[in-house]
Amino acid sequence: MRVTSAFVLAALALPGVAEAAGPCPVIGAMLAENAKRLKGLGATVNGAGTIDVTLNGAADAVRGAENCDLYGPAEELQINCDWDFDDEAEARRALETVKGRLEACLPAPLERKESPVYSEQQLTEAAQRNGASFADYLRNREVLADYDASYPLDREEDQSLDISVTLVRDRKTGSLRMDVDLERD
Repeated sequence: MRVTSAFVLAALALPGVAEAAGPCPVIGAMLAENAKRLKGLGATVNGAGTIDVTLNGAADAVRGAENCDLYGPAEELQINCDWDFDDEAEARRALETVKGRLEACLPAPLERKESPVYSEQQLTEAAQRNGASFADYLRNREVLADYDASYPLDREEDQSLDISVTLVRDRKTGSLRMDVDLERD
């Protein structure tokens, strides 16, 4: 288990009091225009030994992750959490659970994205631009489900909270991974 840069959140603690956002304290704070609402945001190892993203100890949508990376400062906060699975049915249930928790906290549902399909020509071009290992990564990456949305944080829509939930299978190893990314910018 890894919590990278979790202590960076101490730098995010701006003056002010984080208010509870009902059943969705984390997402409510992340959707707030004022970055001061993020005070108290952190990652907590729960009783099951997995990671919950919390606000003043209260979790909402992102719970039970195996790994979470948290990056700041508050105005450009990024939270990336992931889960690994052995069974596709279990992975899809977990994806629907996390997606449902997120959507219960968001002003609009996440939108399904079409999975990318790369032609051999595109893979050859990717190898020329970024190396053979990148082309191999694209060739072996099978996106099983991909959802995302962007939510404006202010009236001018200069800032937003971008959220994505992705389930991917590595064709070479058969491993399954779900990623949840929340980014304030």
